[in-house]
Amino acid sequence: MYGNFIAGTVGADGTPEMGEGFDSVFEKDKPGIVTVTFRPEWTFAEPPAVVATQVYPDKQESAITPNTLSNVAVRWVTTRGFQIATGAPNGLPLARKFSFIAAGILGTPKN
Repeated sequence: MYGNFIAGTVGADGTPEMGEGFDSVFEKDKPGIVTVTFRPEWTFAEPPAVVATQVYPDKQESAITPNTLSNVAVRWVTTRGFQIATGAPNGLPLARKFSFIAAGILGTPKN
């Protein structure tokens, strides 16, 4: 736990690459849609603020110049997790690596 926030990186295959306190999975038959679930001991008292960024290309030495349309959107947030959509340069969802920070008050949800 990092104070009042959870941070991590999720690979293009939907598995956590860095961070702790969460699990992640790409939604079946929904390219680029990832659900991140906070582990029970890491839930928030209220829905946290979630900030995410797509990591593409994922190698610094890559010759690829990222298109700014390759982006990430937060679809929804609850005390127990959130959902992300990562995208391709044409604006359609596509599985991509991303990093995130969920900041708020850790503790027992009010509801």
